[in-house]
Amino acid sequence: MPKVFTHATGCKISYCDTKEAEELFCAAGWEIARKPEEADLFLLTACTVTKKADADLRKAARQLKNKNPRAELWIYGCWARVAEKHEPLERADAVIKSREELKERLAKRQGEAKAKPELERNRLFVKIQDGCDRYCAYCIVPFARGNPQSTPYEEIKARVLKAAAIGLKECVLSGIHLASWRDGEKDIADLSAALLKDTPIPRLRISSLDVTGAGGKLRKLMREEKRLMPHLHIPLQSGSDRVLRLMNRPLSRGQLMDAMQAFLEEVPSMMLSTDIIVGFPGETEEDFQETLSFVKKIPFGKIHYFPYSPRPGTAAAQRIADFVPEKVKKEREERLRQAAEEAARICRAPFQGQSFQVLLETQGPSGWLGFTENYLRVCSKKANLKANEIATLTIDGKETEFIPQ
Repeated sequence: MPKVFTHATGCKISYCDTKEAEELFCAAGWEIARKPEEADLFLLTACTVTKKADADLRKAARQLKNKNPRAELWIYGCWARVAEKHEPLERADAVIKSREELKERLAKRQGEAKAKPELERNRLFVKIQDGCDRYCAYCIVPFARGNPQSTPYEEIKARVLKAAAIGLKECVLSGIHLASWRDGEKDIADLSAALLKDTPIPRLRISSLDVTGAGGKLRKLMREEKRLMPHLHIPLQSGSDRVLRLMNRPLSRGQLMDAMQAFLEEVPSMMLSTDIIVGFPGETEEDFQETLSFVKKIPFGKIHYFPYSPRPGTAAAQRIADFVPEKVKKEREERLRQAAEEAARICRAPFQGQSFQVLLETQGPSGWLGFTENYLRVCSKKANLKANEIATLTIDGKETEFIPQ
């Protein structure tokens, strides 16, 4: 039976695409290899949202081929969908732009018998939506993913029911632009309510959600339903109204601030995380100060910050005269790093001494690692814990403590 080794770089959607691809490989008679050295083929699902993501792809491809030169290398995911905008990847044997193309290739490489895909151990990422038509000035994703497409509710429910049946404790609803998910009149809040009603999954989590989907209906559901985890990742990108307009983001600083504060005030133990781009073309020191002031007002538990890097074909990449010097970007990134660490400290402080339901994942050298309901990372030395268990743990700073995300 031929073997495939899969690897994903970048966001949760790359991970979702990889798991879906594994199902296709197994249906075609392939076995999932646990080590690169065992593989006949590598499937590398790659993100392309930043320059660093492109570098991560090339590094991963190089490492995999060095470990096993005889294995074929197939590139999949967002990078593959816009491959013509990038320099060719010399070590790639195939660049696969869609699920349909992957299925066609596998039909020609059929194995002898169907295999079982490797099961998730703790949580299942369920891709419920794909595509985006916002065309933010910095973002290449709409070119790679196309217009928004929503997975029908019944398909989503079936996946969540299957996850619960094999003993998984958490499902994470994932997508490119979750706020655009629709099934008839149902939106993301209605979807969440229906899944909580129709499935026994112990924990349901929503991943990255544009503020347009984070309204009062969702706040009410999150406040009343303990199985809907009190955490949202709401992309900010900038705290400056001027920069948000330059980014072609259809949101204002005030809208973002009001929505985030409403969740923090109305939902017990709520935690927010976000994305921020440093040094977007045209960003001034005054603009950056507005971003820092936003971070001081909202105690984010985690900030994913990264310097702006031009993506081929996007509107911002054409504005070369407005590019912020690399030295300035690095200096601002360091200041934002410090602000992010302080925000995370303020976020965690009220939860010291409290008890949480922690979904345990792996055992490390310092103890068991897992996540609270509000997605704060925990390490515990408590005895008799085990993977995929939801344990009641008290954050005492000794036996059990918060650790960096």
